[in-house]
Amino acid sequence: MEIVLGLNNDELAKFILRNGSKTNEMGFDNKTNYFIYSAERVRGSDLLGGQIGLVGILLVFASLFLRKWIVGTAKKETSDKGKKVSMWGMIIAALIATAIIIFIDLEGNALKWFCMLLIFIVAGFQSFVDWKFLKGSKEYMVTLLVLVIGVTLSYFII
Repeated sequence: MEIVLGLNNDELAKFILRNGSKTNEMGFDNKTNYFIYSAERVRGSDLLGGQIGLVGILLVFASLFLRKWIVGTAKKETSDKGKKVSMWGMIIAALIATAIIIFIDLEGNALKWFCMLLIFIVAGFQSFVDWKFLKGSKEYMVTLLVLVIGVTLSYFII
């Protein structure tokens, strides 16, 4: 937290524009005739929700496009065992990811690497399930390409 002394609101506005800060007026100092403000930097994590959402939307569209381009319109159904393995794998990954997000304060690079690792694990697992249970299909290639695109987008956007 920074303490900013400003003669008037114009100077404070210039400070905010220069430093990307949120301010709260704290009071008036009678000795110096200055308003005293507390300024808090806008953290990168305040903006990350939109960036993570953007990566998610881009991955969905990439997956749809690649699936149509590589596999075509005829999609093979996974066997019951494959569906069960896929479902349990995704449930376990979601529970672990949720626990990490709740109990560990991820900011900045830690959040970026967490997103990259999560995409790598989930897409890698799904690719393995597609390869194992959809013999003769190229579905796993789509998932591998989405994995590469997702990790790349996470690295450069988040």
